[in-house]
Amino acid sequence: MSRLTTAFIALFLASASASADAFDDARAGLDQQDRATTLSQMKEFAEFGDAAAQFNLAVAYEFGLDVPQDDEQAVYWYRKAAEQGLAVAQSSLGVMYGRGKGVARDDAQAAYWYEKAAQQGDLKAQNNLGAAYYRMEGVPGDDVQACFWWIVASAEGNRNAHRNLQMIKKEMAPEEIAEAYRLASQWWRGR
Repeated sequence: MSRLTTAFIALFLASASASADAFDDARAGLDQQDRATTLSQMKEFAEFGDAAAQFNLAVAYEFGLDVPQDDEQAVYWYRKAAEQGLAVAQSSLGVMYGRGKGVARDDAQAAYWYEKAAQQGDLKAQNNLGAAYYRMEGVPGDDVQACFWWIVASAEGNRNAHRNLQMIKKEMAPEEIAEAYRLASQWWRGR
């Protein structure tokens, strides 16, 4: 099964707004390996405003999955989904800004979208936001904030965050580490 097929299945399984009939039509297209039909249906859902379809269309454009690779189109569709609050799209849009893919590099915009996604529990965004604070990319340098986000992401199983957390703790004063853990505890209580 191709990555695009897997992405399409995930799209329709994850999308609560897709009707049962539309899901059946899309699945029939997958069963027949009729990617053009499936892609057309996904684009239709995306244009209608379905955030999951918008995200999956962005992924297709970013990686050239059965469409010509086009970072600008990827950014366009990530933004559509991100503006609707889809955390994974917000995180992905942050990455596009952070890398300057399909858009001018803008660390402040990257950090903005990481923050949006991180607040919703997106582990990749939490790790990336921690890195932004640590590297002073788009936000003021703040080791306590970096440590806080890496604590949160590490606790949920993000291995990169765990490595980053171990590294930063060697550089911080004990009271700074304690403050980061206090912030993490406060964040978890507020969820």
